[in-house]
Amino acid sequence: MQVCAPPTSVFVTWLADHLEEVTDEVIEKIGRKTVSTSPLYSDPALQAVLRSETSRLLSRIMEELEIPQPTPLDSPEAGHIARLAALHGTPLDSLVNAHWEALSVVQDAYFRAAREAQVPPEEALRILHTGCRRLLEHTSCLIETATREYLEARRSNETDENAIRLGRIQAVLNGPETRIPHSPYDVGAEHVAVVAGGPVAGVVNAYARQQGSRALAAFVDQDVIWAWFSSVPPQRLLTTVLAGTPAGAVGVGAPGRGVQGFRQSHREAQAAHRVCLRTGRPGIQFSDVIPESMALTDMNSTRGLVLRQLGRLAR
Repeated sequence: MQVCAPPTSVFVTWLADHLEEVTDEVIEKIGRKTVSTSPLYSDPALQAVLRSETSRLLSRIMEELEIPQPTPLDSPEAGHIARLAALHGTPLDSLVNAHWEALSVVQDAYFRAAREAQVPPEEALRILHTGCRRLLEHTSCLIETATREYLEARRSNETDENAIRLGRIQAVLNGPETRIPHSPYDVGAEHVAVVAGGPVAGVVNAYARQQGSRALAAFVDQDVIWAWFSSVPPQRLLTTVLAGTPAGAVGVGAPGRGVQGFRQSHREAQAAHRVCLRTGRPGIQFSDVIPESMALTDMNSTRGLVLRQLGRLAR
């Protein structure tokens, strides 16, 4: 005799089967509505971290629907995301709003699960009532955790050497600054930028240290690094950091001179890294994947390369 699964298990199984889809919807909505200009959304390596932590958190929230009396949610994922937001200057109110946007997406997924998993109406009403109530409680708890971690990280970043250096780099990438204060690195030189995620980020950092004043690097998460090299060709740089096949992904931009080259090569490294994540390749030069980059990212990096190659004719 066939034994039917309990309605709650059917409901949770549907959510587990659609976890990747729901995660994508959460990332898309919070990116579009709350953190569109934050590196957490615009940088592919950091977006991968954000997506991974969000997926883990959603999985835990969904699984505990089968627990009659769950304990209060302790979320290292929310704390990690909050510390990243603080490091990259994402406003606290944007971080808080992102949690409410995520709640609305997950609520919609709950209603979709009840309908598409064909949970009987009375059971669906009970599950949805419990699920939405718990989701609201979890969101309030997550916001408290995120706020606490964010404020603590802001205080810590004021004296952290890497955070200070990253802030100065971001002032050049995003603003009017044309030099890195208290750094021997020459922003006016020719640059090759790197974005690396995973264990290979440590290899990039070690190589940057070997280069001394001819390199600049900052960790943007514990396993994600941005770096610039003023004396290493792209192919040699890629070959060097991938020697020994460390895990992770490395995107390398084309050479660029001066402040504009510093910014443009970084955008290209981000685009190349995005292709790495989509294709599973360990390392890519932007100039080798221009068509793929055009399909997977905004046009700024591609347009910059065209302008550099064709000059005024491309304007």
